[in-house]
Amino acid sequence: MLVGKYEAQTLAIDIKNLKPKAPLPLDLLNEAIRKLDYTISESYIDGLDEEIFTAKIICNQINGNKIIEINARPIDAINISVKTGCPIFVKNDLLQ
Repeated sequence: MLVGKYEAQTLAIDIKNLKPKAPLPLDLLNEAIRKLDYTISESYIDGLDEEIFTAKIICNQINGNKIIEINARPIDAINISVKTGCPIFVKNDLLQ
């Protein structure tokens, strides 16, 4: 899986626990999800479509049983998982 320079830099910021002066796009997504009373529970790299990997960010409603899936680029799903400390899963047949 190839990762762009910007995406790699944002991942490095989260891994090193650095705090940028302004919110990054995934910070905004994370805040919006929380303000809508959801938490991010996991990221799931789930497919390969015409040589492009696909992923989902799985969110659980805080005071309910509702689950939503947000389609995402794998690097964004990985970045938000690192940022929130949630697990990252990969569909088994993609590892073979």
